[in-house]
Amino acid sequence: MEEKHSNIFFCYSWKLCSFLRALGFQYKDINVNKVSNHRYWTFEYSPQFREALALYTELKHKFN
Repeated sequence: MEEKHSNIFFCYSWKLCSFLRALGFQYKDINVNKVSNHRYWTFEYSPQFREALALYTELKHKFN
């Protein structure tokens, strides 16, 4: 899942990360959560990024 901290978006979803990258967004960093041992990507919020998140939320249930 994803979480928000300040102006950084922590993305724990490979599908969402791929979607965002296909739209031209570049992640700032990639790390592994020390507790869950899952990979996550960090993106910087922008108005266009928020629109892309809204679009993903709208589409993700249609093509599950």
